[in-house]
Amino acid sequence: MTKIDRCLVDSAWLFSHPTSSAEFLPHGVSDHSPILVSWHDHHSKARPFRFSNHWIQHKDFKSVVDSVWDEVIYADPMNALSLKLKKLKERLRIWAKSNGTFLQKRVLEAKSELFFLQDQLQAQPYDAPLAAQERLAMKKYGTLARAELDDLQKKSDCMWLKFGDRCTSYYHNVIKERRNMSWIWSITTTEGNKLNQQNEVCAEFVQNYKGLMGTSATTNIPDNFYEQLDIK
Repeated sequence: MTKIDRCLVDSAWLFSHPTSSAEFLPHGVSDHSPILVSWHDHHSKARPFRFSNHWIQHKDFKSVVDSVWDEVIYADPMNALSLKLKKLKERLRIWAKSNGTFLQKRVLEAKSELFFLQDQLQAQPYDAPLAAQERLAMKKYGTLARAELDDLQKKSDCMWLKFGDRCTSYYHNVIKERRNMSWIWSITTTEGNKLNQQNEVCAEFVQNYKGLMGTSATTNIPDNFYEQLDIK
């Protein structure tokens, strides 16, 4: 059977209703299946730590890393390394909120500043200080634009992004689509019951894997067990 039914939405819908989903019901005697569009309760959780490549280009990045790495931790080498990595993750997370985020906004501001200086330079082409400011603004905008491109490439996972033109709206839509695809909004149990609530879905997954892995058991070993072993 060929699936001829589709539920089409645009980027405005995805932005307004990020937790919506479509379910195709049995078609019965018709050639088309009814489509049930639903909204799901979504309780956002803390995002996992992700390192952004453009952080390396920031002037304060190395000092943040050094401040954590120079701390003295009294533990064996492996535990000391693990503790330092955990501390570094939290320190970078806090630092990124004030320095690494709002990258798109910073790119737009740098671009506006560059265009403003270039307009002034056209009216005053022999102004040396103004030309120096324009070169610095060009360097700043180029650095931020490359950082934004690297960040979007990492999030959108589009291989041809390396060779194509940057289209911010497209890449942001790709990122939203990937996030929505990673969520499981509803499942049907082995008994045929459909679960839509997030806590019910999570509990069903846990129960299912408990059934696959089994439950814990207590093994009683006799006191003379090792004496009965014939070890040569």
